[in-house]
Amino acid sequence: MESNNETLQQARNMKFSEIIESHHPFTPEQHKRIWETADFCLDTNVLLNVYRYSPEKREEFLALLQRIKDRLFVPYTVAAEFARNRKIVIREQFAPQEEVKSTLEKLKKRIESGFARHAEKDNLHNMIEGMVKVVDEKYEIEKSAHLDLVHDDKILLALSEILDERVGEKLDTSSVEKEYNQRKKDSRPPYCETDDKKDSFRKMGDVTIWLELLNKYKESSKPVIFVTGDQKQNWWQKTEGHSEPQHSLIQEMTEKSKAGCLFYRDDRFIHAATKYLGVEPSPGLVQETKDIRRRIRENRKRKKKSEYYTPIEISRIVDRLNHYLRKQVDISKEYKLLTVQSSNMTQEAFEEAGRPLLDELTELNLEVTLLKARLESEGWTIDTSEPGNVMIHKQATLFDEE
Repeated sequence: MESNNETLQQARNMKFSEIIESHHPFTPEQHKRIWETADFCLDTNVLLNVYRYSPEKREEFLALLQRIKDRLFVPYTVAAEFARNRKIVIREQFAPQEEVKSTLEKLKKRIESGFARHAEKDNLHNMIEGMVKVVDEKYEIEKSAHLDLVHDDKILLALSEILDERVGEKLDTSSVEKEYNQRKKDSRPPYCETDDKKDSFRKMGDVTIWLELLNKYKESSKPVIFVTGDQKQNWWQKTEGHSEPQHSLIQEMTEKSKAGCLFYRDDRFIHAATKYLGVEPSPGLVQETKDIRRRIRENRKRKKKSEYYTPIEISRIVDRLNHYLRKQVDISKEYKLLTVQSSNMTQEAFEEAGRPLLDELTELNLEVTLLKARLESEGWTIDTSEPGNVMIHKQATLFDEE
């Protein structure tokens, strides 16, 4: 890594016109030329959002990635962050169904206990029962689909087919840490002071991604288009109420790569692809991308304001988790014993005896996954190494996908 003094010396040697261009870098014609030859670098949140799209819009977005497959670049750190957060995001998509079911069950109990002598108690009870029945039927369908995705992830297969050969080189950790500390000292993007609130792995994420980009395209004549769903100061600065890429990042990439660098938010990237690549994603894809970003932002605000679960509710979740884990162990032992005895059974008899056990294990696996998701959504780290004695402790943050 270059020292900060070397970087400053490069800046001093720049021409006046080059410094101006770092603030107003490209004309429409230059944009067009960059899109014709650039590689596209996708941030972690762009890849994770594939799980947040509706099925129709997901296919549209994957088709767009397929179109530019040979021009994609995925920094190693982006791939690592994606792997780390993928299951959490999958679980998140089932959270609304869980919340609706839980709310109706609480309401039913409240009516039964709090309005025992009310004249309309029976009518209210029947109305809630009808709603519970409808939700339960839908819940089972959604739960089945969720379980299929956790264990047979066709979305991951589609992404892997596109990205498998596009991952970059992992950088030396000590060099990255040294550069991170220097950027922190200089308050130089993509370092941002909010990074210090994260753990040691996550706080260097954006800096590491940027260094991997610089390493990939140093002395290259190939321009880069960086696509992110993020709006934070690591990548963007506010100018007269509008977000613009951090000028220092544009300048740094231009110096190192000898070519242009463009930044796009994910929705604007999709819109621009219509113009420059000749693809025609539906307007709904752009809007759904915006909605996803808004939903993520609102969810983070909610988490900052208050805990969703009370301490009593957390305790109950842990109790249920212990119960299901103990059952998993017992049924696994029962199935193992059945396997030992199978030499004295026909294959048909073995499958008939084993199927109910496997089905119950599948159900238990899903229940454990959903309960863990509830805890993880509130920032708890879970240790299930000793079934029946689950240990949890609070994390500073849930995860950082950006």
